[in-house]
Amino acid sequence: MSLIKFLTLAFICLFAGFSVAEPAKVNINWSNPDDYKDIQKSAGESEQTFRERIASNIQAHMDKLATGLPEDSALEMNVTNLTLAGNVRTSGPGGSYEAVRVVEDGYRARMSFSYQLLDASGQSVKQGEENLKSPMTGGSISRTAKNEPFEIEKKMLTRWFKNTFK
Repeated sequence: MSLIKFLTLAFICLFAGFSVAEPAKVNINWSNPDDYKDIQKSAGESEQTFRERIASNIQAHMDKLATGLPEDSALEMNVTNLTLAGNVRTSGPGGSYEAVRVVEDGYRARMSFSYQLLDASGQSVKQGEENLKSPMTGGSISRTAKNEPFEIEKKMLTRWFKNTFK
């Protein structure tokens, strides 16, 4: 037997009983998004494209947060309502219009969802229902192309995650 075959066989035998832990997974279900109270799209974008952009941004953010969860666990979220901070207005000098999200007190981000954290065997470790609200922000203007997309909503979720999964 050649040395390479021997080492390959030895490696397979040595590690055959070991499994590699997977990073935690986050599964987000957006339940009936047509019924959400306030998802106003930016100019030049379809409703469907805007919803997909929200979902992918929130998913990527939650995936980053999930690195703090135990390996092989899964966080299941069922979102039942989302209200983005502020509202979209179009404005611009000389007729060049740009979508601007104006965030004023009283126009908080809100998110309602249930969640369940499952361990590697699929057993529920923690679960609950949440109705999150972002803090009052004080009338700042967020230009959609220049800031982190959905920054206020992500900060709200980060606070919840850190408080829930300390």
